[in-house]
Amino acid sequence: MATCKVLNATAKGLENAHARSVIGDFGLSFVKDAGVLLQPTRYKIVVALKTANRPMYVDEIAHKIGEKPRLTSFHLAMMEHGGFLSSEWKEVRKANSPSGKAGRFFKLTPKVDAVFSALKTQLP
Repeated sequence: MATCKVLNATAKGLENAHARSVIGDFGLSFVKDAGVLLQPTRYKIVVALKTANRPMYVDEIAHKIGEKPRLTSFHLAMMEHGGFLSSEWKEVRKANSPSGKAGRFFKLTPKVDAVFSALKTQLP
């Protein structure tokens, strides 16, 4: 429980001397990365993309995690900015439509596995 509080405090930018002393060998960069991924909506996005095992577009992800597309887009942007996702524009085709629309497809980067792997080895 205490580790989660430190992760959340550091991820929000509270980088004071006490937080640094509690974090110790983790390093602030690692703790910030872990805090980004452990945010509940973002964690659901990671799980959705891992289980799909393919790139997904915003509406698909939002539907799978039970959130609105606008909120999902916000979290996807934050994760992409942090280097946890990459994206590319592709055509999205609907079953009963002759033409498609452009959709941004997201996939996880290796950074996600690296952070989760480090969490498993570093935490008791």
